[in-house]
Amino acid sequence: MKKYSSYLGLLISIIYSLAIRYAAEFGYIDINSASYLVIVPIIVGFIPFFYNAESFIKNVFECILFPLFSTLLFLLIAVITHIEELLCFIIIGLPYIIVSIIVSLMIRIYKMNRMPQNINRNYLPPLLILPLLTGVIEKNTKETNIDYTTETSIIMNANNKEIWANLHAVPNLSGYTTTGYLNRMGIPKPVRSDYDSVKNVRLGYFDNGIVLNEKVIEEKYGQKLSFSIDFSRSVLKNSPTIENVIKEKSIQFEKISYELIPINNNRTEVRLSCKYTIKSNLQSYGSFLADAILSDFETNLLNSLKSKIENNTKQ
Repeated sequence: MKKYSSYLGLLISIIYSLAIRYAAEFGYIDINSASYLVIVPIIVGFIPFFYNAESFIKNVFECILFPLFSTLLFLLIAVITHIEELLCFIIIGLPYIIVSIIVSLMIRIYKMNRMPQNINRNYLPPLLILPLLTGVIEKNTKETNIDYTTETSIIMNANNKEIWANLHAVPNLSGYTTTGYLNRMGIPKPVRSDYDSVKNVRLGYFDNGIVLNEKVIEEKYGQKLSFSIDFSRSVLKNSPTIENVIKEKSIQFEKISYELIPINNNRTEVRLSCKYTIKSNLQSYGSFLADAILSDFETNLLNSLKSKIENNTKQ
């Protein structure tokens, strides 16, 4: 019977995580907040002890495995039901797993030599609604805004004019892009860009169906080209993660820039940079994720563009 109580705690942890995720979907709590990424996993680490504390205190592996399984099963259901994509295993999964396991182990240590070992279940209901209350406080508290820039560079065996001809309307890169770990988790790969010279707008197409509306905001022939992204005119419906980021305004992109620095007549350094602002009370975590994702994307784009341009110049 006690074993079934342990599994009941696991089931409630999964249901609770899903319920809070749906609450975020309706705007009751922000995903990019301490309430969601810290307080919720703390509670997930607590829940099993309300149902079979003795078992978790006796077995340290259960303290680790139950929070781990509850998080993985929650995320799997979220992906299957299309409220999340595989990328959530990194963005949400990392803090959930780490925090919930640490909390579970801390409770075990605290309760080992104390009687009674079970926790009064009357404390569970107010604990479950705590993230929604702190979420309201966070929503009404001024969040920290910090500007960041991610920059990646590459040397291309082509002159700046040959490279410039491929920046407004980027040729089809389908045969040149590589599929890395983050791409398998849901980060899209660039396919091509179409340029409207009348509107001075570029449409960037990605392999998952995303289409970004990019307005040219700075142009120095053969030297620098910058775009701003108009998300209101972009197509984002195939990416729940990006939709949530834009909806919550967790990241605001100021501009994306190409800079061409000639080395000699046949070699050019190409720098691709992205200037953005993160609005969050978890700046370190947000900047870590943004830098990792954007750096990977910039590297993939520049490498594929290099291969395409150099292949064309040889012909």
